[in-house]
Amino acid sequence: MPSPSLSIRHEDLDLPSPVVLVVEDEPLLQELMARLLRVHGFESRHASSVTDALAAAEHERIDAFVLDLGLGGESGLKVLEWLRTHPGYSKVPVIITTGRRMLPADQQNLLRTHGAHFLPKPHSHMSLINHLKKATRVNRES
Repeated sequence: MPSPSLSIRHEDLDLPSPVVLVVEDEPLLQELMARLLRVHGFESRHASSVTDALAAAEHERIDAFVLDLGLGGESGLKVLEWLRTHPGYSKVPVIITTGRRMLPADQQNLLRTHGAHFLPKPHSHMSLINHLKKATRVNRES
């Protein structure tokens, strides 16, 4: 007789929900992401600019970032560069989303130099959630 599969859910462990900062300048996408994250057991915060994102990171524990590269004239890469040089955030998971076309070599460069994963817009919601679940689980175990 096969042994029962052991499945441990995040909510069964009585751990705080991972906090994800969504750095996105489109209000509709911010709201959509917030709802999606809540449904899948994450807490969400949002920032519309580089300045807002850095302020949020300095004032609250953030477990992962979903970062748009185009922030109304600003580059989301400024947030990524700050994270990678700031104590406490050097290894935090970052998922970059953008509607801009990026060459595969540029995507690999972001992963290699900054440890950031890339999801082009539009992307599947479950792809984003799966990336976040894996990234926050790995980050909490290390």
